[in-house]
Amino acid sequence: MLNTHSRNPLFKFAVLSISLVAMIAPAVATTIPAIMAALPDLSPSSIGLLMSVPSLAILLFVFLAPFVIKILGNKKTVMLGLIITLVCGILPFFTENFTVILASRFGLGCGIGLFNSLAYSLIMINFEGDERNQMLGFQGAFSSVGSMFGSLAVGWLLNLNWHASFMIYLIALIPIIAFGTFGPKDKVVDEVEKVNLPKEKAIIQPVVYFYALEIFFIFATWMTIVFQLATLYMERGIGTASQASFVLALNTLAGFLAGLIYGKIRSVLGNYTGIIALIFGGLILVGLGTVTSFLATVFLAITAGFLFSFINPFIFGEVAAVSSPASQNTASTILLIGINLGVFLNPYLIAFIGKVTGSTAINVSMLVCGGLLLVLGLINVLVIKSKKGKGSVKYDY
Repeated sequence: MLNTHSRNPLFKFAVLSISLVAMIAPAVATTIPAIMAALPDLSPSSIGLLMSVPSLAILLFVFLAPFVIKILGNKKTVMLGLIITLVCGILPFFTENFTVILASRFGLGCGIGLFNSLAYSLIMINFEGDERNQMLGFQGAFSSVGSMFGSLAVGWLLNLNWHASFMIYLIALIPIIAFGTFGPKDKVVDEVEKVNLPKEKAIIQPVVYFYALEIFFIFATWMTIVFQLATLYMERGIGTASQASFVLALNTLAGFLAGLIYGKIRSVLGNYTGIIALIFGGLILVGLGTVTSFLATVFLAITAGFLFSFINPFIFGEVAAVSSPASQNTASTILLIGINLGVFLNPYLIAFIGKVTGSTAINVSMLVCGGLLLVLGLINVLVIKSKKGKGSVKYDY
């Protein structure tokens, strides 16, 4: 049964507001040079650890979140995660102790990991049909807004000092207030009902594991654009690292705009939305590995940001359609494990491609990654044909 407040704009904003901080952990990466200058006794690898350790914590707590949710419920888990994110996020503002800062960065990832899956599953549980697709698109848009805000605010706050940059995590106050006030409440069941009420098992459909594997490969390949665009510019001699940062900001803006219209795109293209995004995404990566013009790379990177924002809502929507209410959190967790592993392993994939091809040039890696996405697009065509032939389980809420 859908939440009766699902069409309330404040309820929708409360659910979406969680995503404002879901992707904001790496936003302070540009503070690395300033921190190195302020703490010269620390090695560059130690400073770099401050930026990578949240990803490790997010991955760990994505695993643990379902157990916390069983104990606390959805709402309390979200609120706990947001409060941890806020406190640990701003802690480096008050100290230069490296151990404390490192612990706070790990804590930031723990907080985000607690509510990460709920940013999706709460949409799956409380909305259905076109409204769910629209909300999943908005979820991506809110993530992009948070990411853009973080990048822009850090750039401005760095003019004060590197400590001030960590105050960007005050943005967590928005979902703390919004979700705490208007977010969905967990159903209260008294002791008598608990005894008589049969427990619904969280049964995960096999197709969920297929999509988790697929989204792992998608992020492992597609993140090459984010991580390696600056290197590509310098290798080709067509731009600078700062220009690459600006292009990636445009990439994020395109993703925000795509998220706003995803619901309409999904209603027109249907099950082929993901296939089109994958195939054209693969062609874009091949293009980036081929072109030698700065303007051409700008166009391709912006188009990539637009198309990539269709992937998450499409896959999460497909999984929601075949998952029962009891299995939504677990299904979301499985997908998020695939995403975080893909992001984490992207550098290793690039290194592996270099060994296999005998070339460490980034354009070669982009060509190979583009080819992998094209293959995934073709596999999805076969999956859709199979689903049409066999049918699929659908759940009404």
